[in-house]
Parts: sequence; structure tokens; C-alpha cells
Amino acid sequence: MKLKLGLVLFQPWATKIAKGELPILIRPISTKNRQRVAILSSTGIDGIYFSKNLSSKNVKPNEQEYKKDCAIGSVLIANCIPAKQYDVFKVIEKITKNKKIKKIYPKYLIPLKFQVYIWILKKPKLWKIPKKYKCKSKHAIMWRKISLTDE
Repeated sequence: MKLKLGLVLFQPWATKIAKGELPILIRPISTKNRQRVAILSSTGIDGIYFSKNLSSKNVKPNEQEYKKDCAIGSVLIANCIPAKQYDVFKVIEKITKNKKIKKIYPKYLIPLKFQVYIWILKKPKLWKIPKKYKCKSKHAIMWRKISLTDE
């Protein structure tokens, strides 16, 4: 299957989505895309996540696990649901039937806006071999037009 659109994300979130560990994204903007998209790992990393989860162990992010600056997999954007920021986890639990989301999704990644959007992600795939894709963006989320083949 040809992929024409890629979603650029920082690590570790790109890998967590490709592995199916993160079935949603909470964003300040909605999306009309309802298609399979490539997961593009940017050159950036989420320093807050790694400082909280690795600094106490005095280790660096595993570059074999958290590849940067390449396409690492794909995911289907199945839906996009508006929610009030203060109510977002109740809405997610109701939609996904997953009570663990609140523990998995970091609160600091929830946009500080009254209205937020829950992107529902399905059928994730982590590719065995990442595909090189030059992404010079330092932004945490951005769409890129691409032409890649899904595994």
C-alpha cells in the first residue's frame, strides 16, 4: 500500500504509536484525515519524557529502539473527536474502553486549550527496517507529503 502522507513526531512518541502502546493523540487541532499514514520520527526527542524516565538510571535514550529522522511505521487515523480539556480522559475512556490511558498519556502533552481533539489511532505497524526520510523540522507534530510503501 502506498502512503502519501506522513505524521512527524518526536521520540519516544513515534515509536510508542508504531508499537501500539499509544492508541490516541490529544491535539489542539482537528484532522479530517481518515487514512493510513507513515509515522515519521523527527530529529527531536521529548526531553521531558527522557529526563523523567531515564535520568534516575543515568542512561541515554536507546538509539536502536528510538530511531530518529526516518519513517518507522504506519498507523490508521480512524477518527478525530472534540473534547473539553478538563474532560478529555473521561471521553477517551468512554470511546476506547481503556482505563489505563490516563496513566500512559503524559499530562504535559495535553494542549492548554479549552477545546482539544482526540485522534483515534488504529492498526499500528512498526516496520522491521526504518526508511530514510529527511525531516528537518524541529516541530513536534506536522504533516509531510511523502511517497512510501507500507510493509
